[in-house]
Amino acid sequence: MESSATSTDTRSGTLSHRVDEAVDRTAHVIASSWSDFEAGLGAFPTEAAHPARLLSEMTGGKYLRSRLAVATYFGLGGTTDAASDAISAAVQLLHLGLCVHDDLIDGDTRRHGRPNVAGRASARALAEGSDTARAAHEAMTASVLAGDLAIARSQQLLLAAPLPAETRIALVDELLDALGTTIGGEWLDVRGETAPAGEVPTDAIAALKTARYTTVLPLRLGAIARGDVDAPTMDALQRYGEALGVAYQMKDDELGIFGDPETTGKSVTADLRSGKRTGLLRLAHELADGNERVVLDNLIGRSSLDEAQAGRLREIFVASGALTVHQERMAVLVRQAIDEVERAPGIPADLTRYLTRGAELVVPRES
Repeated sequence: MESSATSTDTRSGTLSHRVDEAVDRTAHVIASSWSDFEAGLGAFPTEAAHPARLLSEMTGGKYLRSRLAVATYFGLGGTTDAASDAISAAVQLLHLGLCVHDDLIDGDTRRHGRPNVAGRASARALAEGSDTARAAHEAMTASVLAGDLAIARSQQLLLAAPLPAETRIALVDELLDALGTTIGGEWLDVRGETAPAGEVPTDAIAALKTARYTTVLPLRLGAIARGDVDAPTMDALQRYGEALGVAYQMKDDELGIFGDPETTGKSVTADLRSGKRTGLLRLAHELADGNERVVLDNLIGRSSLDEAQAGRLREIFVASGALTVHQERMAVLVRQAIDEVERAPGIPADLTRYLTRGAELVVPRES
């Protein structure tokens, strides 16, 4: 439970406004964390802080996880800005670290349409005269270290939050549990590209890799920081997060094939070239006719896939009905999520409205 000695009453204004104010502060909290890290190096060479400087350039995004954490904290009655700042920045830093590692695993050098940690590290090495092998090594090293640093700082922020010691320990324990689950999901995602069909269920990837840290973790952190949240309310938030998180991943899978690269900042052929076995691809295999299935088998996973071939695959996703069924399943999950919070008597009306509106925005989003 939060410490009354450090409370600042923030109950005035709408929940949405309070969340926006808190998220606006998050970037400053994270920037201060990098400054503290660099200051902690003392007299050591400034180059030692380069991983932090690379991370400081990775700005932008929707701050979805921060918004969920802060909304839950304030929506359940939390009042301390400093506590909300800690959980908001912590989930954002965890996300940042996992994204850096995910980009490394996927071989991506750009995120949000700009060079990512690997891309910046590689470009710097090449500009200094390194050959491509050395530049690739520095990019890999920078990504591993920067990702680790972001994840470590997320825990430090929780440990420094103005909350009782047992609450801070519970917050870190929750984050570490989510991190372990996400690692398992990441491995399933990679393994699923080459594993025999059926060995790696796509719904497990969505639940483990995405839902646990993207939606469930922020909700639980907000509730833990608030304190005194009863088990039925915590369970309802958990089920809301699980359903919404899977729907969120399904939308990401759709945008990975049908999105606008200018809007998403991501390729719409990378998943097709890698053979990533998303739920959408599984549906296409199930619903395609014989000739369409031959095309899918011949083109999915082809590293040389061109845009015309990718366009043919998209036609099959649509003609087979796979895209429609995929979208219908997303809508069902969103409805399930909303039902969970609407039925929970322990969730205040303003938080229910906020979470409902957030769920309704998952399917129509374009990035």
